[in-house]
Amino acid sequence: MNKKVLIFDGNYILRRSFYGVAADLHAPTGFPTNAIKGSLNIILNYINKYAPDQIIIAYDVRKPTFRHLMYNQYKAQRTPAPEEFIKQREMMPYILKMMGLCVIEKEGYEADDIIGTIAKKESNLCNQVYIISADHDLLQLCDHNISLIVPNTPEEIWTPKEILAKYKVTPQEFIEVKALQGDSSDNIPGAEGIGPVTASKLISEYKTIFNIYMNIDKINGNKVKNSLINCQKEILMSRMLVQIKTDVQLDEYDDSMPKDMLNDTSLFVLEQYGLNSIVNILKNGTIVRI
Repeated sequence: MNKKVLIFDGNYILRRSFYGVAADLHAPTGFPTNAIKGSLNIILNYINKYAPDQIIIAYDVRKPTFRHLMYNQYKAQRTPAPEEFIKQREMMPYILKMMGLCVIEKEGYEADDIIGTIAKKESNLCNQVYIISADHDLLQLCDHNISLIVPNTPEEIWTPKEILAKYKVTPQEFIEVKALQGDSSDNIPGAEGIGPVTASKLISEYKTIFNIYMNIDKINGNKVKNSLINCQKEILMSRMLVQIKTDVQLDEYDDSMPKDMLNDTSLFVLEQYGLNSIVNILKNGTIVRI
């Protein structure tokens, strides 16, 4: 019997909650809890909605990854996270583990690489995988078993069909598009002057960056052609940076749904942090909106 697997981008959910939930939420001790409470609400909401057989929450680690070693300006433009966010980031995996949920972090890799590795493994087992994130880099992972769910209102569900309709490329070709256009949010350069429309058009026609350079004399427009020639080094480096790894060596993990997320330990921890609405959800099965 095929299983249903939910994989959460833990960092995205925490950031979304930190900036989207009232900042004045605190535990009785004064510890900030808005990101924790929002994250738990989102996770429990999706568990309630999709009734998964397996669940994983993946997080980045606060150390350099192989991408930083490859390109020392990777994400260099980002401002440091607020202290209130960092405190909750450090506490979040602990709370989830007390609830019996599977949390995975891996030094040297990003959450995307953990997500990619597990998603492809489960897809190969013919399990249905739903990735919860707004990071469009993850579109490259989509296949007949893997969908990306963006928790907007209304919810967006990306499959290879939607990717082809939007970008005129397959999920695998989307890696090439991202490499050409770059990614300012991650400080990935790409080709100067080539945006998503031109990048999608080029890859739709030539399929890969390698084929573009094999046919460089056929490229229409001197501006685009010159950019491809002048930025070749940056484009090839970007191609390596944007591809999500799907072969990360992970320790053994139990991603099965826990029988009871509200146990003696988790109840104690949730009450210590003043998360009474989360306790009510786990007791009554009712999603409480913040």
